[in-house]
Amino acid sequence: GGRGRGGMNRRSRDFGPNGHDYDLCSQAGPISSHLSEKTIHSKVAERLSAKMNRDFGTADRVQLELAEEGVFVNDRTKEWRADGVRFIDPSEGRRTPSDRNRPYVQSRYSQSLSENAKFTLTRNEELVAE
Repeated sequence: GGRGRGGMNRRSRDFGPNGHDYDLCSQAGPISSHLSEKTIHSKVAERLSAKMNRDFGTADRVQLELAEEGVFVNDRTKEWRADGVRFIDPSEGRRTPSDRNRPYVQSRYSQSLSENAKFTLTRNEELVAE
């Protein structure tokens, strides 16, 4: 049975000769990776297949392998590049793993906290610090 959108139909979709529907980024420079273009297509196809089968561990592993070779994939635009240039600068919105322990900062879009909630939040922060 299919869960969510697409179900089994998405998993059996034919993605053509490359095995995926990602395009080489038009802004990419010359390929500087040690991987051949054929190997890159194979890895991108392997990653897409893993994602469609909800095997996110494998998909993440393949993405890391590609990144270590200077190949970057952009799922939003369905593009890849192998010139060693990343699509997204981590300082522009993505959090790095070392960012996990940063203190909580209320978003400017959040509603103001009541005095009781402010006290509870302050007390929780004190307890965490202990």
